[in-house]
Amino acid sequence: MPLGGSNWAAPLSVELRPLPPGVDGSVVDWRVVTPDYFTTAGIPLLAGRAFTEDDRADTLPVALIGETLAREQFSEEDPIGQRVRTLLDGETWSTIVGVIGDTKDMDLGDGRRPQIYRPFAQNPFRAMTYMIRTDGNPLAFAGAARDVVAELDPNVPVSDVQPLEDVVSRSIARPRMLTMLLSAFSAVSLLMAILGIYGVINYSVGQRTREFGIRLALGARPADL
Repeated sequence: MPLGGSNWAAPLSVELRPLPPGVDGSVVDWRVVTPDYFTTAGIPLLAGRAFTEDDRADTLPVALIGETLAREQFSEEDPIGQRVRTLLDGETWSTIVGVIGDTKDMDLGDGRRPQIYRPFAQNPFRAMTYMIRTDGNPLAFAGAARDVVAELDPNVPVSDVQPLEDVVSRSIARPRMLTMLLSAFSAVSLLMAILGIYGVINYSVGQRTREFGIRLALGARPADL
């Protein structure tokens, strides 16, 4: 899930670029998704195709990569049709069929990281997050979502139901708190500086009261003081 705070990563190998023995490839973020994930999450397809229901366990292993990975590994060539694999894929080479936009899965402060996606049907994974795109309040659909899962398998629990907006808010809770603390300290510092300057000027003016009186008596205008 974007900004979910969890991550799987593994070294990447490109079939036509064998690495020296003992040398690992660049580490990439590894994802397993179903075909409709990119549409649901609003992640754009930049080249090639997305996963479909035809990408099954008995068909050609395929993969999608993020634009950062495409730029880093295939800057001068077309990544579509290239074969890659990670340690999490074992000995299976996957053919790249598309390039999608990057996402931030740890926090918003993360830079763009190289990412690779595999279809769930070809690489089943036990721990998955179910995402639903809704019109209106997403929590209004929580009950219906639980009912659908219960119909499929009553032994599968549905937990941690939350709008993505809350996930985003929680992911920036720490920097937001630090920003509020810095703002508070800055405000206190500014107030102390204002009080200090006021005190110094007030004391200085108080010390010169007699001088001002003499100047006024000698014909000085208030503006001259």
